[in-house]
Amino acid sequence: MSANSIFSNLTAENTAAEISLILSADYMRKKTVILLEGEDDVKVFRFLVSDSVTLIKAYGASTTVDKFMPENFPDEKRVIGIRDKDYQTEKRFRRIFYCDYCCCEMMLVSDDETFERVAVNFYRGKLSSNKLRHEILSKLFYVSAVRLCSDRYHWGLRISDTDLSKIINPRVTPTRRSVINFVNAYNPRNKIYEKRVRQIAAVRNTGKTEDYLEITNGHDFVEALLIYCAQSSSSSKRRSLTDKVLSGALRCSYSLSAFKKTRLYAELTEYGRQNGLIVTRE
Repeated sequence: MSANSIFSNLTAENTAAEISLILSADYMRKKTVILLEGEDDVKVFRFLVSDSVTLIKAYGASTTVDKFMPENFPDEKRVIGIRDKDYQTEKRFRRIFYCDYCCCEMMLVSDDETFERVAVNFYRGKLSSNKLRHEILSKLFYVSAVRLCSDRYHWGLRISDTDLSKIINPRVTPTRRSVINFVNAYNPRNKIYEKRVRQIAAVRNTGKTEDYLEITNGHDFVEALLIYCAQSSSSSKRRSLTDKVLSGALRCSYSLSAFKKTRLYAELTEYGRQNGLIVTRE
């Protein structure tokens, strides 16, 4: 039996009311409510948490999780949140837990077996799964550095909903300048000027997979993976490939055994132990 889930789009008010109803019916005080950022996260975690957990999709973005918890359930130990870390450097509320690395997708991608399963099924190129993962992450480095700086310095750049195939493919390695030109084309009134260029240049490229995972946006990675898979596939298979197909494959390939190796699993399990709750699946 999987964890209970609520998929409807809720407002702040009826989210709080829904959670209150669940808690009031929990006479033994053994149930846990986990607030997640989106429906895809619910699909991932419903097979990783215990049957006494109810998963609720947040009514807004990750910032909503940060605000909702302290405003509505500041001291209720049975209500916790899980969200992408993105570029946060410190936790904003004690009962909000972060996925390993930058986001949920990167937590999934970081597991060797998970990514290998996806690569075997969709990629027809010559690279091994580990080399494929590293190459995509490294080619996304400057895009990730721009994202990090845009978040850190509040630039408000449009980086999502762009065509990454213009700068990333198996035959092209993007440079800092090509990525800046690419982003500037989508931000004609908010360009990356010289001071911003210097701030981007200060983001260190260690060349290590683990460091790339810490700053890479999940949607960017899936889009880049789609480019690699599509270019290595036949024209008939290429037409059926989408980012949603690859994202779904990552979720389906991720296992409980992989989750048990994460920091998030350890933190949730320890939280449950300290508060008399069973949060994670055994």
